[in-house]
Amino acid sequence: SEPQSIKVMEKTVATFFAKVGGDPIPNVKWLKGKWRQLNQGGRIIIQQRGDEAKLEIKDAIKTDSGMYKCVAFNQHGEIERSVNLQVEERKKEVVEGDLRAKLKSTPTKKKEEEEQPIDILELLKNVDPKEYEKYARMYGITDFRGLLQAFELLKQTQAEESHRLVRYSMTAALQKAGYNLDLFYQKFYLFLLEPPVEFTKPLEDQTVEEEATAILECEVSRENAKVKWFKNGEEIHKTKKYDIISDGRIRKLIIRGCTLDDAKTYTCDAKDFKTSCFLNVEREKGKKYDIISKGAEHILVVSKCVFDDEAEYACEAKTARTSGLLTVIGKHSPLEDIETMEKKTVTFWCKVNRLNATLKWTKNGEEITFNKRVLYKIDKYKHSLIIKDCGFIDEGEYTVTAGQDKSVAELLITEAPADFIEIKTGDQNLVVDVGKPLTMTVPYDAYPRAEAEWLKGEESLPTATVDTTTDCTTFKIYKAKKSDKGRYKVVLRNKHGQAEAFINVEVIDVPGPVRNLEVTETYDGEVGLAWQEPESDGGSKIIGYVIERRDIKRKTWVMVTDRAENCEYTVTGLQKGGVEYLFRVSARNRVGTGEPVETETPVEAKNVPGPPQNVEVTDVNRFGATLTWEPPEYDGGSPVTGYVIELRNRGSIKWEPAMTTGADELSAVLTDVVENEEYFFRVRAQNMVGVGKPSPATRAVKIMDPISKYACTLIVIALCETGTFWPNPTSKGIFLTWEPPKYDGGARIKGYLVEKSQRISFQLTVMEVTKLKEGEWYAYRVKALNRIGASKPSKPTDDIQAIDAKEIFLDVKLLAGLTVKAGTKIELPAKVTGKPEPQITWTKADKILRPDDRITIETKPNHSTVTITDSKRSDSGTYIIELCKQKVNIHILCSTDKPGPPAAFDVSEITNESCLLTWNPPRDDGGSKITNYVLEKRATDSEIWHKLSSTIKDTKFRATNLTPHKEYVFRVSAENMYGVGEPAQCNPIIAKYSFVKGLTNKKKYKFRVLAENLAGPGKPSKETEPILVKDPIGIINTFLMF
Repeated sequence: SEPQSIKVMEKTVATFFAKVGGDPIPNVKWLKGKWRQLNQGGRIIIQQRGDEAKLEIKDAIKTDSGMYKCVAFNQHGEIERSVNLQVEERKKEVVEGDLRAKLKSTPTKKKEEEEQPIDILELLKNVDPKEYEKYARMYGITDFRGLLQAFELLKQTQAEESHRLVRYSMTAALQKAGYNLDLFYQKFYLFLLEPPVEFTKPLEDQTVEEEATAILECEVSRENAKVKWFKNGEEIHKTKKYDIISDGRIRKLIIRGCTLDDAKTYTCDAKDFKTSCFLNVEREKGKKYDIISKGAEHILVVSKCVFDDEAEYACEAKTARTSGLLTVIGKHSPLEDIETMEKKTVTFWCKVNRLNATLKWTKNGEEITFNKRVLYKIDKYKHSLIIKDCGFIDEGEYTVTAGQDKSVAELLITEAPADFIEIKTGDQNLVVDVGKPLTMTVPYDAYPRAEAEWLKGEESLPTATVDTTTDCTTFKIYKAKKSDKGRYKVVLRNKHGQAEAFINVEVIDVPGPVRNLEVTETYDGEVGLAWQEPESDGGSKIIGYVIERRDIKRKTWVMVTDRAENCEYTVTGLQKGGVEYLFRVSARNRVGTGEPVETETPVEAKNVPGPPQNVEVTDVNRFGATLTWEPPEYDGGSPVTGYVIELRNRGSIKWEPAMTTGADELSAVLTDVVENEEYFFRVRAQNMVGVGKPSPATRAVKIMDPISKYACTLIVIALCETGTFWPNPTSKGIFLTWEPPKYDGGARIKGYLVEKSQRISFQLTVMEVTKLKEGEWYAYRVKALNRIGASKPSKPTDDIQAIDAKEIFLDVKLLAGLTVKAGTKIELPAKVTGKPEPQITWTKADKILRPDDRITIETKPNHSTVTITDSKRSDSGTYIIELCKQKVNIHILCSTDKPGPPAAFDVSEITNESCLLTWNPPRDDGGSKITNYVLEKRATDSEIWHKLSSTIKDTKFRATNLTPHKEYVFRVSAENMYGVGEPAQCNPIIAKYSFVKGLTNKKKYKFRVLAENLAGPGKPSKETEPILVKDPIGIINTFLMF
């Protein structure tokens, strides 16, 4: 369609909105003209939120005029729309005197056809709204309320035509308002809507002392923006206690004489955006209570008593004790002024210090008569006067009297808008767990009261769970299901129009099943498991995995742990032979535990050999790698029958068998590998029972030919006619080598011809070409020569520059590997030669080594040194110095340190007074044998750790003497000869017996217990009496009002 024109005045804001659609949601870019793309910055603001995009040009100037494009694009293509912007010069504002003159000179009805009719809306737009009625009467309009209705209809049209300057005839609007078109005929204008008001500086949390004045301040994006203030959701009006200030773009709420009841959440609402903060009110230190000692006399001073201070106070001295009751008889809390709109409900309230006392309420000196609209309610110490559907008749001064004491407040009523409907919130995003209730609430203002329709997508929802009051509408879901996820819409309607609001609901479910569960290894009393994360986490982060085991002779699953953090776990404590197990794993998030996945075949934790010793990669080339090892220390009780070599690609987590060897073979050459890929290797021993525990993995090895000192020697490695060259030139010459041709042409080869120099008449295939010019580039080729003549030349080499070779020289001790104690200083010096000066790179684990607070790299001509201070075990590894294509490896092992944290720390068998703590040894023992473990506990309401034991030799411990129903956290640390390592900490647990789950509410059950051993379950205990399952009875907080 043709571009629509937008007109704005100079120095105002031009705003373009676009709504896009597609799957996936397209991205949006903005262009001026055909090619110039606009970017965020300066006067240009570009935003995109989901399917809505906005371009805002602040302080518009004449040169901003022109065509603008909005381009939406995703992986399927793009689409664009255009619009023209016209920036007009600002006209001189109409002042009051000019307006009066214009109104006085307004043509009469007889001259209407001869003179241009005056645009009343244009004239009134610069006049204070309080003056509308006066000027309208001057023009002959007496139905002022009808004129306001016309303005409301204009606003509806303006919302539909937002961001375009349009001229709209008011004929239909004036007819609805009851005007005689013969007496009143004007054209009105709708102007570009101003952008939504945003908060450029939000509210901040604040803490004040009692009786102090609190000032809550924020900043809005427009000076004429209107805001409302709320305290815990209830609107605040200007009173003696509250002062509301608008100063330019600054909005302030001043709260005088703060009390503890003022400690609430305060919100500044600008319709489209909100900002909130929390006000904390503290009692002044040393002011509320003061203790005075005068010899044997001791005095407690309670300052500024309030009703909450009424209590029994006691003074104790060793075995002596005395007490007294404090009664507060001061003034009641005062009433507060209220300003509200007609048709609203208001409440005056105060507190007194006598329970259920009767107070006297008066208005303008006359006692108030209570009825269905004006109510008096008493709630213990709180007394409330409630006025429903208030009107101007209710304005006045209200007084409450309690004995000789009284409090006065004023009620001010403002006129409600003619007829309106307005939603008081923007789009909402709600999250609910599966099975939990959800209430969607949309607050609104409307007159007359609106009717609400709730929809999901385009389908209307049942009205049984819809509740609509005068100020809000709600839709309830009593038990959320996954299918309840989606976008909900509520449409509010009254006879004058409608408004819409949207709510996006996300339903969080339990995770899906884990993937690819498998048994990775079995050995004495242990089984290793591995799996992949589920495809769906249910909408919430996975916080752990539940692992269970089952003896195939039994039907009961036994929990191993419900706090496995990673996708692999070693199950310990299994029977070492004759018992087969199945395992199952399920993922867990904050909603609950997902569907379990079970291993396919039973496995046995057999008496198998231990891990082979000293597995090393002794040789690597582009065809494979050579491994050597030594027999295991333990053969599992029967001779080793062979070895299984396994490998794992660096980019995978899965170990795969590569080959097997006999029992007498302690080395193997693996060729089933891919060149330039990196692999880890490990070896398992096997006996007649099965395959044993794997050895520790080797370092990562890259399958490639080793790089030697002369790796750059120029070589011909194929037939001369298709030979390829690698250079290692110097400034004086170059070495060439090649292989003889596979076919000698029927005569013996007697020499070769190198065309750069001269014929050579010997059988060697290596030659040094000399007398080269330093810095020049050369190419080389070779011909074979026999008695018949010269052959065709080989394929020439690439151009090779005659320069000195770049070489690296390291200390022999570094090349052999370096072992240091953790905490010591490491220096790696290297001598480097070559012209021009080579570029040097240090790497570790395929990552470029960069200086930090412990690592320094000093590079000078012909020298480079890496220094590592305060070395750690994590510094162990292979360091590579590289220049051009030359690399030299340095192996470092930081030998001794404190151990790492224990693994698989778990809590089970929880009762009211005890629990069982289990863990595995740390993966890193610090290079020294673990001597013992240190176990500590801490109540969650305390910051102090208490040591349970520091001499634990085993990997389990039963914690006793726990306080029933108290929450605890435990941590365990490993200790070796170098000290205590980092602790592993469990999640908080509550000391209480577990509940029997899966029971139906309000149904009776009997219970009994059976003991079980390897032979099976025993006889059951005596059953209990029938027990009704129901929630415990709490404190009733409901008060009946009459």
